[in-house]
Amino acid sequence: NQGAVYLYSYSTSSKTWSQTQKLVAADGQTNDNFGKSVILKGDYLIVGATGCNSNTGAVYVFKRISGVWTQEAKIIPSDASTGDLFGSSIDFLLNTAVTPNVSMVIASSPGDDLVSPSVSAIGSFYVYAYNSTTFWTLFQKIMESGGQAGEGSSMVVRFKDATTIITGKREFDISPNIQNGKLQMYRNTSTSFALVQTINGSHLNYLGGNIEISGNLILAGGQSDEPRIYVYNTTTNLLSTSYNLIVPTLTNGVYFGATFAIDDDKVLVLDTYYKFGEFFKITTTGTS
Repeated sequence: NQGAVYLYSYSTSSKTWSQTQKLVAADGQTNDNFGKSVILKGDYLIVGATGCNSNTGAVYVFKRISGVWTQEAKIIPSDASTGDLFGSSIDFLLNTAVTPNVSMVIASSPGDDLVSPSVSAIGSFYVYAYNSTTFWTLFQKIMESGGQAGEGSSMVVRFKDATTIITGKREFDISPNIQNGKLQMYRNTSTSFALVQTINGSHLNYLGGNIEISGNLILAGGQSDEPRIYVYNTTTNLLSTSYNLIVPTLTNGVYFGATFAIDDDKVLVLDTYYKFGEFFKITTTGTS
């Protein structure tokens, strides 16, 4: 259970995939679970190893130089503790709008506890920044000031852009209901990210169990009792209060929405119950 990440490249001539490299942590240990989460963007590969140091967790940064992926950094929060599972969900952003370019890594720590008042596993996330002068340094740690024990479980974090972060907590409850889930938007308006919006799901919605973003489209879903994926728009810098729905062809697909991907206006959804995928296209009036 040390873990590894395999890279494959595609040949357009032979139409085949071939392994180009296998990556392991330079200091990998038993039960590190290296590869629990993976983000590949451009010449950067970010890998989460949630089991590192007795489930404290760590995030590894690899960079491609002359076609070879090399470990550049290992990130562990200075206040991390056993059971935090840091790196469970990760994302990467390269901001080319500023000079020098600033790279940012975001990573969830779902087992992180709130100290005062004491709330176990409320969850938190960390933002690390890199540029030519500061290397990888902590930009900000964000944890809700109030919340429920265990709501950090399965926490999802995503960059929309250089100023916006979307998070999901599928285990959030609204009494007397359970597993409502919620989405939250954080925006950086000056020098730090601050919470600007929260959208709560309904009973057994698991909203925020998975989040994918393409442009202004935010897709959120989970293993809902009523299988569906919510499609939000962010043209006003906030999540729209209205939404479109993507629903499965087979109504009993209770695992529909646990895994999906978006590219422009095309969505692929895996239904792990029926073990097949469905393609959808987002239009101005809904989905097809």
